[in-house]
Amino acid sequence: MKSLPSNRKLRYALIADLANRLSGISPQFGKTVLMKLLYLLQDVYNLPLNYRFSFYTYGPYTPDVLSDLARVNLLGGTDTTFVDDEPGGYLITPGSKYNQVIEAGQTEMDSYSKEIDHLVDCFGHLRAKDLELRTTIVYVRKHSFPKSEAQTDKLVGVVKQLKPHFKETEITVAIEELKQAKIID
Repeated sequence: MKSLPSNRKLRYALIADLANRLSGISPQFGKTVLMKLLYLLQDVYNLPLNYRFSFYTYGPYTPDVLSDLARVNLLGGTDTTFVDDEPGGYLITPGSKYNQVIEAGQTEMDSYSKEIDHLVDCFGHLRAKDLELRTTIVYVRKHSFPKSEAQTDKLVGVVKQLKPHFKETEITVAIEELKQAKIID
């Protein structure tokens, strides 16, 4: 891992670190939750992860996150298991070589410890569905509205069109939470 570019070391270490930090905090730290948290770290907290997220069914998505997770699994930094019980999906936990993966990217992660702590405090306890909504709001706000047009009712309308399974009140509450946390303005 020493020959990897620093952003790869950071990506891999973050994946392992989040698996460890969210054990016992996240209702189910799986692939969707990982995707959304890495999106927030890059696009809100400005970590140089160099992912190219686009909007997809469950919000911001890039296949590169899943490739990185597979690589971290191979390195032993995480274990990903399929969960048969309701709600299903995957569970990501620290792997047998977690410490080695963390050590390889520790220098890169140390530069962003405050941002990672804030992310875990604000979002670590949320379910995948809750993160889907919040990251959709962040994505829409960032890509669809100039700062001068950041009216809540317009944002609610666009998010509701993209995510009709969420109630307008849910969207409004999530927007207000994001504003209070200074994630969006």
